[in-house]
Order: sequence, then structure tokens, then C-alpha cells
Amino acid sequence: MEIINYPNKWFRYVAALTGTLIILFNGRPFDLLGALLVPLFYVAFVASFLAALFLVHCTHKVSLSLDVSAPWREDFAVRLCYQICLAIVAPAFIDVVLFYVYFTVQGKNIMSNGFLWVDLPLVSILLTVWNIYYWLHSRVLAVLYKRKEKLEGKTLGG
Repeated sequence: MEIINYPNKWFRYVAALTGTLIILFNGRPFDLLGALLVPLFYVAFVASFLAALFLVHCTHKVSLSLDVSAPWREDFAVRLCYQICLAIVAPAFIDVVLFYVYFTVQGKNIMSNGFLWVDLPLVSILLTVWNIYYWLHSRVLAVLYKRKEKLEGKTLGG
């Protein structure tokens, strides 16, 4: 059983940054320069970026763990269930808890500020896209690994 290594550390930071900007500007014109002039933007940006980075990290770790314990090629349906529960639903729940605390500290109600109805579905979509990326990446790396094995076999046996 091969262990898949995802050499995507910087890509994870870019994904977290992209997700942060998508969430912060959702339903608003994308005016980064204007936002940078508003001090509260920095608070929201840091909180959102740290949460996004944590969610991306969780998805990465879950994918690595499941690649060993429940590879896609062994039982696709079982792996898909694990991936959905552990890398989409659980991180989305963690996001709700993190932002419940964030909004409570600000004196806002998470039930009435639109987070659950606007931001959470978007976070779930972003988590789903990120998980699709991991599935595709694992398939590409598996094919490359098999090609490398065949080439090495021909070189050693030929």
C-alpha cells in the first residue's frame, strides 16, 4: 500500500486565503483596497483566515489518514462516506463553533446575522471543492506512482 504525499503546503495557504476572501466579500463588491482602510476588516480577515487555515489543515490531515486506513481504490463508497463525514461535515461543524465564539465575543447572534444561512453553505461548498481537489490529486499521484513502478521494473528487469 503506497502512502500518498501531497506536496501542497503553499497551495493550502493560497486556498485558505482564497476562501477567506470569498467569504468576506460574498455578496459585496470586491474592493480590497477600500476594505483595507476599515480597521474592523483586519479583525474579520484574521479570524476568517485562521479558521480557513484550520479547516484546510483538517481536510489535509483527514485525507492523509484516510489514504492509509480507507484508500479510494479499495472501497469507494466507504471512503466517500468517511471523507464527507470527517472532511466536510466535521470541519463545517468546527467552523460553526469557532464563529459562534467569534460572534458572541462581538455581541452578535449567530442565528440572526446570516452566518448560518449565507456563510456556512459557502464554507461547505468550499470544503467540498477542497475535498474534490484531494480526490483528484490522489488519483493523479497514484497514476504517477504506478508509472514510476513500471519504469523501475523495466529498468531493473530489462
